[in-house]
Amino acid sequence: HQFPVSLLKMSWSDEDLKQIAIRLLTAGATSTEPLGARAGKVLQVLLCGSVVLCWSASGLHLKVCPATIESWLDLWGQSAPWLGILAGAGGLLYVEVASQSAKPGYTHLAGMFFLCTAVAYSLVALTITAGCMGYTLFEESSLAGILIAETLAYGVVQLMILLKVEPLCQDGEAASLRYCLKLTGLLWIAWALLFVLRVCKFITPGSNDDGTVFEICVGFAAVLAFSNFTAKSVNIMLKSSQFLQQAAQGSAEGDLAQIVRLHALATGVASGASVLQLALLIASQIPTVNVAYEFAVVHVADAVCNLACAMSLSGLVPAFSVPLKVGGHSGGDVLGDFARAGRLARTAADYGTVGQSLQPAVAYSDDLL
Repeated sequence: HQFPVSLLKMSWSDEDLKQIAIRLLTAGATSTEPLGARAGKVLQVLLCGSVVLCWSASGLHLKVCPATIESWLDLWGQSAPWLGILAGAGGLLYVEVASQSAKPGYTHLAGMFFLCTAVAYSLVALTITAGCMGYTLFEESSLAGILIAETLAYGVVQLMILLKVEPLCQDGEAASLRYCLKLTGLLWIAWALLFVLRVCKFITPGSNDDGTVFEICVGFAAVLAFSNFTAKSVNIMLKSSQFLQQAAQGSAEGDLAQIVRLHALATGVASGASVLQLALLIASQIPTVNVAYEFAVVHVADAVCNLACAMSLSGLVPAFSVPLKVGGHSGGDVLGDFARAGRLARTAADYGTVGQSLQPAVAYSDDLL
């Protein structure tokens, strides 16, 4: 895949930042060289800085916040530094792996997810501390930053899911998946914008300063679209693994079916937790509905699930993935494995066997963005 020419023409103040952007935003392509040493250092500084900021703000929060702080805020604030450490560790592992040898663009997307997540949790700690200290403007700015960072992180995760599921798609399924993901993104961005404008007093809030009817409807529409995308993705992976298992002629095809099934299970659990978290977030904006503590609990569980999946199933740490060697190719190249699984599954669906497919490999997602 070619990196968009328009982005290459942008004016960058630092060559290292340009290299980082190219590595992180290029999806599905194989890098021609490892992550540069200076670019790796910049990422390490950003990741470590986010973790240090998160712990510093969290320590300050324990001193300045009253003992009567709401339980959900206390849970959120205390879990933020630990989640920040997990995200930072994943990001540093990405820098280490990507600096040693060329890696597929799919792995670089995992790196972007870790960076966005580490930044998000540093902002969580800052938001709570600023609120306790009465710095309203700083609190609202940090809250907006959380939404931006987590929207980017969740968007990257869903893009990773789309990129690996598309090769498994059959007639019309790829176009349907793309539409669901684009619709989810548009609705979620619209809700986040309405939320930020309301919190910052640019638009009139609803009853008790909660969300307006329009804002809540847009939010739940985003949750429904997200649920639909997740369900379709999991269903396609399970269907493909079933075709492979039923028509398997050897251990290689059986292993391939196993890893597709594992990704389906991981996607169902992690994205299911994300759907529930977003639904609780929207519900918490409804007047008289109090699900703040439940939201905080699910938010922590969702973060752990997504961080674990990004670390173990992105090709970043093949040793943690299900051992898979098909035609001399190991599970480190997730998109390559799924492309082969898709060809074999389509052949099995058409002919009842996983004999060599007559169709050439298809390039996916060239025009997604």
